[in-house]
Amino acid sequence: ADSCPPPSAAISVPDTIICAGDEVVFTALASNHTDAITYEWLVNNTIVAEHSNTFRTHDLNDKDSVLCRIT
Repeated sequence: ADSCPPPSAAISVPDTIICAGDEVVFTALASNHTDAITYEWLVNNTIVAEHSNTFRTHDLNDKDSVLCRIT
């Protein structure tokens, strides 16, 4: 039987240089998904936003990790 690849997301951000206090908008582009997709945005492995393919913040610190988990 054929198996479908798991859903995945590519994250884009307009600028890779971010200064303290700057607003940053991350956008996730999902692939290999069904119409019923769920988004969870995590900063340093803590869920900070859900339900949207975009995440806005101005609270990032040096070395923070941003991840979008989709299901």
